[in-house]
Amino acid sequence: MLNFMTFCAGCLMRLLGTIILGAYVDRVGRHFGLRLAYMAATGATRQLGLASSIFHRLHDRAGIVRDQQFAS
Repeated sequence: MLNFMTFCAGCLMRLLGTIILGAYVDRVGRHFGLRLAYMAATGATRQLGLASSIFHRLHDRAGIVRDQQFAS
């Protein structure tokens, strides 16, 4: 069920992003719209990378023992 809900959330976000980004591209042009889309994708990827390192740092400070497979 969680997989289906994740898929639905992705479809909804894609639709909303298309509506919002489409309105922006109509006003300022295709070049700047494509640049904004690239920056958004890069930013999301960067946030995923930072979130995992911050998560591990917080667990280390709190003294929470991690599983062996995640130990650095």
